[in-house]
Amino acid sequence: MLFAQITKQGQEELKSAINTTQDAKWYRRLKIIDLSAQGHRVPELAQWFDIGKPVSGDTSSITTK
Repeated sequence: MLFAQITKQGQEELKSAINTTQDAKWYRRLKIIDLSAQGHRVPELAQWFDIGKPVSGDTSSITTK
C-alpha cells in the first residue's frame, strides 16, 4: 500500500500550512496527505472525506499517487 512519505521538514511545513490555510478545499487536501503519512489507507481516507470515483469523465476528484 502506498502512503505519503514526508521528510521531517516537510511534516513541519505541512502542519504549518494546515494550521494557516483559510481555503477549505486546500485544507482537505493537506489533511488527506497528513493522514496518509500517518499510515491511513486510501479506501479509509476516501470514505472519511467522501471521495468516490469520478462520474462521466470528471477527473477533478482524482488525486495523484
